[in-house]
Amino acid sequence: MTDDKIDFESFDPDDFVSQFWPMPVFSEDRVKAATGTAAELMRWNCHALINSRDRVLPYPSSVGTVTSRLASTASGMNQVLGYLAERMEILAEEPALYDDRNPHSERLAPQHVPAETAQSAAAKLREAAALANQLMRVLGEAGGHLGRLGLRE
Repeated sequence: MTDDKIDFESFDPDDFVSQFWPMPVFSEDRVKAATGTAAELMRWNCHALINSRDRVLPYPSSVGTVTSRLASTASGMNQVLGYLAERMEILAEEPALYDDRNPHSERLAPQHVPAETAQSAAAKLREAAALANQLMRVLGEAGGHLGRLGLRE
């Protein structure tokens, strides 16, 4: 797709996403693809902003819109990270769980207990969720300031 095929002024992200990730059609591959797409879109934003900030964000309101959407993204990250932590806590109880740092011989005592590794991962995911929540709050505060600004013609 090119710019001449997409009307970005009336572009609806919800409609676009529902074309590729309709609800409630969920799978491992779709989740990984959606997460990868989100990362790639963030990378695209980095390129747009490093090369063309004055053109793509001409007004404080433009910065405010992007900031508001980043706050929504952080809110979603908070939720997703919490769900990932919950999943790791459940997987920590899975008897088939293993830690690849352990020797492959069953005669040796495991040096790294898989359940502990999973719980450590869950704790870090919860820590990241808390940081995403803090990011959402700070971005919301920034958006409040940005909403008060304008440029005179």
